[in-house]
Amino acid sequence: MNETSELTNILAETAGRLFTDHVTRDSLDAAEQGTWPADLWQQLEENGLTQPLAPEELGGLGAGFAEAFVIAFAAGSGRAPVPLVETMTAGWLLGRAGIEVPSGPLGLIDGASGLSVDDGALSGAVKGVPWAARSTHGRKSSVGGGRSLNCDSRMRSHVMSRCTSAGHPRRSLWSCWSSANST
Repeated sequence: MNETSELTNILAETAGRLFTDHVTRDSLDAAEQGTWPADLWQQLEENGLTQPLAPEELGGLGAGFAEAFVIAFAAGSGRAPVPLVETMTAGWLLGRAGIEVPSGPLGLIDGASGLSVDDGALSGAVKGVPWAARSTHGRKSSVGGGRSLNCDSRMRSHVMSRCTSAGHPRRSLWSCWSSANST
């Protein structure tokens, strides 16, 4: 067995165990009522399962997509009510940009319509951002006019809530985010 296979097996076992232990009928009911599963998220972070794709030197495991897949598969199978895949993807994007990955849930912003960058601050309105109310940071890779934004942006926004038919939160954000690194 090679090293990658061993790591994949360890991650699959760890993720499966965490989701079995922490995703219960009660925790799913609570999540549907808006209660964040803080214990589950803490365990995921402590076990390195939120950032398998980010380089080690930037806060991740430095693993590959095979390892990320087994974590995502376990989360889906376990019906985990957390933005794990979004966080893994945002961490991968931050790592590719050479930006340290912050702790906590991360969000992805699809589309630049209505966003602008002024003096290092991202501002505007974005609709339908998955998990925005729980995400501590957002990641947007480009903002109109060819300007690029590679940021560790702390979300400071007014949030309007709604859920998808699957019960996953979607938020519309207004206001601005402070940007740590923009070009």
